[in-house]
Amino acid sequence: VRICPLLSSFAMRAESAQPTNGLINAGVGALFRALCSMLAAYFLARSMKGADEILAATPTTRPRRTAALCATSVGSALCAAAFGVLGVVALAVWPIPPWLWGTFSNVDMVLVMAQQSVVAAVGGTLLGVAAGRWWRFRGAGLVLVVTLVFWVGLSSGATAVVSAGGIWPKLLRLFSPFAFFQTAQIDPVAVDTFPGSPAWYLGWLLALCALAAVAAMLHRAEGVVRIRLMRLGPVLLAVAATSLVLAATQGPQHVVRTFPNGTSTVITTR
Repeated sequence: VRICPLLSSFAMRAESAQPTNGLINAGVGALFRALCSMLAAYFLARSMKGADEILAATPTTRPRRTAALCATSVGSALCAAAFGVLGVVALAVWPIPPWLWGTFSNVDMVLVMAQQSVVAAVGGTLLGVAAGRWWRFRGAGLVLVVTLVFWVGLSSGATAVVSAGGIWPKLLRLFSPFAFFQTAQIDPVAVDTFPGSPAWYLGWLLALCALAAVAAMLHRAEGVVRIRLMRLGPVLLAVAATSLVLAATQGPQHVVRTFPNGTSTVITTR
């Protein structure tokens, strides 16, 4: 959600429920959590490089050690979940006008909040472990950050043309680990809800997380384990592609603008 009503509920009380793009950006918050988790996992994986000879003498295989590193995403998920719980508590104490949710149902809002908290933290951790296993060149951490930010920026730029119709702008907008589903309008005061299915988009994100974990465990995997991982990879790619297409083709297919009086209208040009 580009402008997240949950995080901006405090300011809404003081500003007569008028949304503003100067408020806390949930998409940026999700990206920040993912980057922090990713870099922490990346340097953790890299720090074990000097202990390779010692670890090689243990009965535990390298894929299992990598899986243990991937399991650290649980800690990131718990921290992100705690952040989400605080947001829900704030929303209960300081409720905001229903129109600020746009066309989202309660289920949609839960899915979007999960994407931008728990899934973002888990995905960042898994991507960091995968990069730490495969990328050994100097400056790899910086390249990883720049690549992720460029990926998100390229996809989020498609929000400007999704109202023009066609499947390709919708696919490009959702071809990202952080997609905006709402944005605020100041003149007139309104909230725009972008097309797409939050449920299928969550499936796309989970498939990306699984692909990152498989890529990490493939490093120096041998025998049956390698064969199984190689077979699992194409399956996850198919699941990811299917989820992305369904995320773009299911749910609302037009930008919908919701006004303070509760009325909504379809926007065909922006």
